[in-house]
Formats: sequence, structure tokens, C-alpha cells
Amino acid sequence: MLTIFDILLLFIALAVCSSGLAQRWSAWQQGRPENRPGSMTAILSYLISHKKILRKTGPGIAHLVIFWGFVFNVVILILAQFHSTLPLMVARTLALTADILGIAMLGAVLFLLVRRLKSPRRTSFAEAIIPFFLIILIILSGFLAAGVWMAIVYGDVPWWSPVGTALSFISPFSPVYMLIAIKIHFFFILLFIAILPFTLLRHVITTPLNIYYKHHHPLSPLPLVPLDQSAPGADTYRDFTWKQILDVEACTMCGRCEEVCPASRAQKPLSPHKIVRSIFDQIGDYRLHKKRGISPAIPRLGEVIAPDEIWSCTTCGACNYECPSHLDIIEKIIDLRRNEIEQGNCPTLGAAALEGMVNRGNPWALPPTDRTAWVGQVSPSLIEKTETVEMLYWVGCAGAYDPLGQEISRAMVTVLNSTGVRYAVLGNEERCCGDPARRLGEEGLFQDICRKNIITFAEYGISTIVTNCPHCFNIFRNEYPLLGGEFRVLHHAQYLADLWVKQGRTDLQHTSTESIFYHDPCYLARYNADIPNARRFLQNNLAVDVLNSSAPEKTLCCGGGGGQMWIDVHEGDRIENVRIAQIEEATPDTVATACPYCKIMFDTALSSRAARGEKWTPRIKDVAELWAERL
Repeated sequence: MLTIFDILLLFIALAVCSSGLAQRWSAWQQGRPENRPGSMTAILSYLISHKKILRKTGPGIAHLVIFWGFVFNVVILILAQFHSTLPLMVARTLALTADILGIAMLGAVLFLLVRRLKSPRRTSFAEAIIPFFLIILIILSGFLAAGVWMAIVYGDVPWWSPVGTALSFISPFSPVYMLIAIKIHFFFILLFIAILPFTLLRHVITTPLNIYYKHHHPLSPLPLVPLDQSAPGADTYRDFTWKQILDVEACTMCGRCEEVCPASRAQKPLSPHKIVRSIFDQIGDYRLHKKRGISPAIPRLGEVIAPDEIWSCTTCGACNYECPSHLDIIEKIIDLRRNEIEQGNCPTLGAAALEGMVNRGNPWALPPTDRTAWVGQVSPSLIEKTETVEMLYWVGCAGAYDPLGQEISRAMVTVLNSTGVRYAVLGNEERCCGDPARRLGEEGLFQDICRKNIITFAEYGISTIVTNCPHCFNIFRNEYPLLGGEFRVLHHAQYLADLWVKQGRTDLQHTSTESIFYHDPCYLARYNADIPNARRFLQNNLAVDVLNSSAPEKTLCCGGGGGQMWIDVHEGDRIENVRIAQIEEATPDTVATACPYCKIMFDTALSSRAARGEKWTPRIKDVAELWAERL
């Protein structure tokens, strides 16, 4: 039982902890308001399964052991304090379980400590390392107290406490020593509670809270920004919402985001981990200055985050998808870009793309009258207001203007014409979907384009849209509804596969012996993981050998998303070169994808390799082209 003095010490530890948490809470409250409903189901599911944490087997299992070991021992402690009476065999089984879990926890903590010590990521010793030593001391002192108790109470070797028994042989037969060991163990527990908000241990509170308020999908739509907001984007940390600041507080600095980031892997300036850490440090420094009576101006985020860092992001979503604490890093990067745009700072080619969307309706800045130049020998149906069509084939800017994208559009029309489906294209009335504007940070331009397209769709009675571009697909499906644009949106690979089943078609030629590596586009495999992936379409409908064995959501970005088609941060390698080098390990005859950006980026990478005299030169084909070849 706890003594009065023990209870006093416990209250002091809880008071210190509460004070630290109050400081954290005050930082969150400085952010902009955001309506974010919570979900207890999300927390319980996460804590029980550890699904995201277990994506990295070693650290995941170690965390699972520590978590459940902690929960188990807390339950035992509560039962002991209330003098709960259990059947002898049950009590001894619980004691044996506690011993086994204690040893497992000690091994797990040592494993994670070694990983943290070897990590190149920037965290202070006091914040990241001391907590590990403290947990080790709690476990060891607990075992030591049990050993002394065993030495006093038992003369034999009880099976239900092997660790305590082993330590009893080297422990003195002294009740005073036992009391000291118990008090030391209790002191370490109180210290753990007291320092919790001031170290990475805070994640035991902030991470569950962050998961409670998380979006249902790790790559949910970017929230709509009110255009009457004085300054869209984030110039200081207070321009983030309270949830975005909570995100920063929930980060454990594990570095998984950096490990999967294509820009980091290509040695670009971007490190998602560093972005989050810079924001966290700036909040802490500002709070510390105010606490010391200094009244500095709120620091600008641009002081700690360089422009090249935010412009290196492809918005591929790998960081969000992998983050075990469910941080939304991309949303913060887009907010930083919005601020850059507001300040008149944008990479030259990116600015030209935005100007092209304003003046000519496309980021290539080519004439709107050339939008149907891709047609060639195929004959797409042009839409008419007097005719009802089953679906609108949205060609997209890449499909209309880029020569490689035009090949996809012609192949798609060839396939559609063979089906008898009543479809149509908008022709010269089509304009950009707005995705490049939104990902580059020009929110006002995106909303203007979105509203104009919604009006055009309404004029023609469009209810179903099929597109070959995952970026168009994603923004129509997930972000147009934010402004009232509700449509049935399908990716072309999904549509064709469903159509072949519906029509009972079996006329595709399966004579090809080529090996195909299917590259999963990020905006299909991660942003819209709930749709069937095009890899299965190749296997089931084209009967080809697909070499890619990795999970679709683990795909490495081609380097074209997030406006990177019109931006080039010269530092480091080109991301498409990194991905092509990865694909080369399988030496396929053809690299297939389902995105015009991917095709364009890979063609650029292979052209560079050919210029250097490298021999591996596979075909780069969209699934629609492979489909058309086999008609």
C-alpha cells in the first residue's frame, strides 16, 4: 500500500506532468481553429493492433512488447493496491507472465535504445535518450525489489517468479533493503511521470490524441482554404491549425518518413522529419523566450525551413502513409507553399505553369485551340448539349499536349471506340483540372478552375468521368466535392476492366511473351488505395507476367507529382533516375504504368541513360496502350 508520503510524491509528479501538458496544450490552442471530430474506435483499433507500427517488424514488435508490458503491469499494480484476491494459480500465472514480459520489455527497450543512438536524426540526449535509461532503471529496480522479497519470503525456488528467484540468490536477507529497493523503484516511476511532457515520452499522450482526431484516410483531401482568409498558407506556426500543431507534438522522430521519401532518397534538400522538427523547435524556442520574460516577434517558418525543402516535395504521400503517429506532413508543406506563393516566391518554371493555367487553361501554356491536336487518326466523340452520354472521357492536360500523353489518349479512344460505349470528350472546352495549381500552393486559382469545370459539367449533364491521369482522378473524386462537385469518377484502367467484364469481352490477344514491370502511380496506390489496382488488370485481363512484387502502397514516386513536372530542384539526383534504377533490377521488357506523368518522367530518365550508353532500354507504356495493342 502507498503511504501518505508516497501519495504526496505522486501528487507532485502528477503536478509537474500536468504543468508540462498545460504548456503543450497552450501551444496547440495558438493555432487556427479547425473542426475535427474524434473517433474512439480509431484509438482502440490502433492500440490493439499496432498495425502501422508493425510495418517495420523489429521496432514494431519492440513497441508492441513495451506497450502491452506496461498495460499489464499497470493492471497488476491497480489490483494490488485494492487488495484484490485471486485464486492462487491465477495469481502465480500472472506473476510468471509479469516476469516474462519484464525480460521482453528490457530487451525491447535496449533494442530501441541502440537504434536511437545510431540514428543520424537530430534529437537532444535529454529528450530522446534519457527516457530509455529511465525505463531500463524502472524494470531493473522492479526485478531487484522482487528478488529481495523472494530472499525473505521463500526458501525454495518458486516456478512463478524465475527472475525474482535468480536475483534472490544475490540479494541480502534484509527487510530494510527490500523497502529501499521498492522506494527506488517507486521513485523511478514518479520520475517517469514527471518528465513525460518534456521528452519524447510525451507521445504516450499526444500520439493517441492525434490518432483520435486523425482523418479516416492517411491521405485525405487537402482542406478547403477560405479565400477571404487574410493570408492563406503558413508564415508562422500560428498559421497552422491546432490539429497541425498537435501533429508536430505527436512526432516521435522515428524517421520513417525520411526513409520512404523519394526526395530524401534522391539526396534532395527535403527531409519530412526535419520539416516537422524545425516547426517543433521553433515553437519551443518561442515559448522559452516568453517564459524568460523576453517578448520576441513570432518567428517566421522561413527562418528554419528553406524554400528548396518545400519545393522538393512530390506530394507522393509516402511520408503520411508510413508515419506511425498519423502525422499529415504534406498538408503542412502545401501550407508553406501557399505562403511562398502569397509572398510572390515560386520557382520560375512553376510560376510559368501557374500563369499558363490562368491565361491558357493548361500548365504547358499552350493554346487552348490546340487541345484536340492529339486526335490524329482516331475519332473521339465530341460532346454536344443535345446528346446524353454514358461518360465523359477527360483527356487531361498531359493527354492533350504532351506527345507521350497523347499516345495514351489515342490508345484510350481506340479501345473505347471498340466497345460501343456512348462517351464524349470536351475537346477545346476542356481546361486543367486544377491539381497542379493546388499542389503548387495557388489555392485561389484551383478554386476558380474547380468552379468553372463544375459549371461546364453541369451544362452537359455529366455524371460520370473517366480519366487516364491519377492526379485528375484524385482531385475530381476527393477534392471537387469540397466545392459541390459530386461525380462518379473512374480511372481508365478500372473502367476498362469493369467494362470488359460487363460486356463479357474475351477478344484480347494474349500472344505477348514480354515481361512487364508495373509501376504503381502514387495517386492511385496510396491516395486512392480503395480502388482495385491496375496491376491486377494486367494480370487478369491481359494475361501478362507482372514482375513487380512489392505492395502497391510501397511504390516509389516517379518524381512528377506535386508540381514537379514544372519544377526542378537541381540539388541531388533526379527522382525518376532513382526509380528507374530500382526497376532495372528486374530487367523487364516493358515498364507499364497508369499515369501520364510517370510515363513522361521515366522516358526522360531512360533518354538520359541512353545518352550515357547504357544498354537496358525497355518500352514505357500506359495500360491503355497495352490494351489497344491487344485488341
